[in-house]
Amino acid sequence: MTTPLLRRRRARSAPPGTAAAARGLAAAELAVAQVRAIETWTAAWALAEPGRVPEQPAPDRVRRTREDRLDTARRGDALAAERAALQQHAARQQRAPLVPLLADVPPRAVVAHRQPWVREALAAGLRGQGLEVVHATDDGADACAALVAEQPDLLVCEDRLPYRVAEEVLGRRARFAPGCAVVVYGPPTGSQRGQALVRAGALAVLGRELVAPADVGRRAAEALLAAVRR
Repeated sequence: MTTPLLRRRRARSAPPGTAAAARGLAAAELAVAQVRAIETWTAAWALAEPGRVPEQPAPDRVRRTREDRLDTARRGDALAAERAALQQHAARQQRAPLVPLLADVPPRAVVAHRQPWVREALAAGLRGQGLEVVHATDDGADACAALVAEQPDLLVCEDRLPYRVAEEVLGRRARFAPGCAVVVYGPPTGSQRGQALVRAGALAVLGRELVAPADVGRRAAEALLAAVRR
């Protein structure tokens, strides 16, 4: 899979096999992408009714079963959590030091996993491959907010996160951060769900039964680098 953002990166001299071989976008390009994504998300929120996810119309209120109501409530909670997290990301960006507009921004990644030690292992592996880990989180709503606000090159996420599972994360990525590649960690390699995640847009699915957390960062960075070079 080659995303729009990945197609704009160019190969350069770097340590062999590292994602640092992907040359960064100019800071100005990244800033424009971030502002546009936040505006798109905000417009979608403004059009949504309370407790309703923008891209999915609510079913008929008379016919909804108890499960439908619970699912709608869950989606509303996830959207509210995503909005709160997005506001926090935007506030942090406003406080961040200014960067020269023509400066290259290195490849950037976000990590999402419920277990702190796994998050640290994933982040360490990505840093070892030359990526800057701009955010690490333990829930799917925050991961989706980071996709919008940060516009990273890569998201490495667990398949089942609080608020949003991997399928939902991929849907949010497609709408609000199409330049980001997603590597999902968890489903058995070659499983029906793993294959479905790839069809839904995942760059790769790494099964926890075969790939140790310490190796996920390296494998994810290699997949990103291969996508950049295609």
